[in-house]
Amino acid sequence: MRPSIPVASLAMAVAVAADAHAQQSAAQPEPPRIPVIEIYAPRIANPVERIPADISVIDTAGIENDSDSTLEEGLRDLPGTHVVRAGGPGNQTSLFTRGTESDHTLVLFNGLPVNDPSAPGGAYTFGSDLLAGFDRVEFLRGPMSSYYGSGAIGGVINQQLRPGGPTEFQPSVDIAGGNRDTWRGRAGVRGTVGRMDYVANVAGLSTGGDNASPDRITSNRGEEDGSELRNATAAVDVDLGVARVDFAGRLRRTTFDLDDIPNDDPNYTGSTDHYAWTAGIERDLFDDQATVRLSGGESYYERGFENLPDSGSVKLQHDVFESRRRFGEASATWRFGGDSRVVVGGTLTDDTVETQTSLDSGSGPFTQAADVSERDGAVFASADIGLTDRIDVSAGLRREIPETYEARTTWRVGGVLHVDEWRSRFHVAAGTAFKAPTLFDRFGANNFGFRGNPDLQPEESRSFELGVDTDFTLFGHRNGATIGATAFVTEIENLIETDFTLNTTVNRDEAEIRGIETEATLRPVSWAVLAGTYTFVLAKDERSGNALNRRPRHKVAVEARLQATERLRIVPEVIYVGDRADVTYADSGTFLNRNYVEGYALVNLDVSYSLKPGVSVYGEGRNLTDKEYEPLNGVAGRGATVLVGVRASF
Repeated sequence: MRPSIPVASLAMAVAVAADAHAQQSAAQPEPPRIPVIEIYAPRIANPVERIPADISVIDTAGIENDSDSTLEEGLRDLPGTHVVRAGGPGNQTSLFTRGTESDHTLVLFNGLPVNDPSAPGGAYTFGSDLLAGFDRVEFLRGPMSSYYGSGAIGGVINQQLRPGGPTEFQPSVDIAGGNRDTWRGRAGVRGTVGRMDYVANVAGLSTGGDNASPDRITSNRGEEDGSELRNATAAVDVDLGVARVDFAGRLRRTTFDLDDIPNDDPNYTGSTDHYAWTAGIERDLFDDQATVRLSGGESYYERGFENLPDSGSVKLQHDVFESRRRFGEASATWRFGGDSRVVVGGTLTDDTVETQTSLDSGSGPFTQAADVSERDGAVFASADIGLTDRIDVSAGLRREIPETYEARTTWRVGGVLHVDEWRSRFHVAAGTAFKAPTLFDRFGANNFGFRGNPDLQPEESRSFELGVDTDFTLFGHRNGATIGATAFVTEIENLIETDFTLNTTVNRDEAEIRGIETEATLRPVSWAVLAGTYTFVLAKDERSGNALNRRPRHKVAVEARLQATERLRIVPEVIYVGDRADVTYADSGTFLNRNYVEGYALVNLDVSYSLKPGVSVYGEGRNLTDKEYEPLNGVAGRGATVLVGVRASF
């Protein structure tokens, strides 16, 4: 379970336990350092306890201690989330944040928006990102269009790559292997040369895969669906004296086998190539009371799919989807009163999408293509003000100035009340958000006759949330327990859906979502931390009254972090996903329309042993009970997997 922060102390639960263990005293552990995040205002450090929102942070220690490979694994047990993967690693992996749609979470790379405009809805594939090489992943749940614009209805995820290290030159390596012909590795270096900090990493994951077709499907051929993920990252920061410049880049290549859900398809393959880079320059002015920053970047995708004839099908399919996003931003920050700041700025985005699709199913070839582009601009302002020692308030306003649809204004206001006598923090926030139809939604094409709808309007939402988190004296020490809860309500209008009769997209649905996220952390002894999250979500289509698909009402994640000895660390975990609505298939593979599907529970385990400072061996097990389950009806979840590896920093 990743460090999650509805409270500052929740995020540091593991650090508290580790410090206490090192001191061999749990009576009065040192108070944790308040963490800071940059997602609330890029490149500006914000203390988490002063932000009126629920935030989770996956940092380097969390990535290594839990041996997570992909971003999907890092997100699976956070509150307010549900992750669905349609096959093996690299296949389309969707994230439903607080019951919103799978394309309502905006993803950033060092502040650069990297959702793919050529994908339906611009949905991000969370199963293709290897966590190795990233310093931290920040996840803010709730509407953030007032700062980031389109797509931030459910939340925002920022993958951060930061250079520098404790020494001038520090190499590191991590390699592991396991069942299902799975191999994983990473090699990296970070350090400092004069005024330049740098970091670079290469990582890979290869697996022979599982059979993604469930055993119950009678047409199951037992065909395994393998995949390969490759990732390279690098970043440089240079202090020029009069200004600071920074650069970060990522190259990613993913190849994977696909199935024709719910049936096996042995000659169906896919690939995704992605690169992204961002660069910036900033300067402090007026005795560091102000900072101006200029930044820009580019994100490029090429996705390809090929399906060759086989004994079960004569279909010949070939699709290529390309997109390019160029992004620029200018901002200025003023600091005053110690803890207060105002940020103003503007952005310019240029998107281009090209698609080529072809299908020959035996009755003749069918081809479609699209080549479209769009340029959008926006201006924004936000303020974070410490009114008193107890009260912090924040507000944000953004005006979107698009090229092909009406301008949109979004806002967000919130506040935090610190009640030190109760060791509690109350937070409240309200805001609006929107998601513009992507270029694919409006002008795209595929080999099944789909054509986009240029008259689509943006989806729009209104949200409200109220939360509290508290530290308790328990088990004989001051920080014995931490409990937090946040209730939220979201209403969404003009939801975009596919009309299969017209074979296009339309604005039709309205949704209402209500829910609550809760977290609890117990520290009964110096060598153990017990943590759990529970999320309840009631998401329904206002037009039909039906529950929205693939949103479980109940989700629970519990784990124990056990420092069994000074060198041995054991982390068992159980994740439960409750019943949920989904499109379903009979055992024969026949489409059954919409029904409820049963929940499932997964048992995971991470173990690590320190051989000496900087060198450790580890093992990780996923779905250790080999539970047969379908995260997506008609798609089998992965069976029991075990990896054993070694990591070292020199």
